[in-house]
Amino acid sequence: DTYQDHDKPEKMYAEAGLDAPSIVKAVTAALPERKDGRSRLRLA
Repeated sequence: DTYQDHDKPEKMYAEAGLDAPSIVKAVTAALPERKDGRSRLRLA
């Protein structure tokens, strides 16, 4: 647990790892790669 200073929501989400790039990074890391080496995650 850490204390997070009040700031704009976008900055707070990013610091907590809850912004879109952080979530995509976590999901990509959690999914295994396919046999052809590509990720199972497809972004629209």
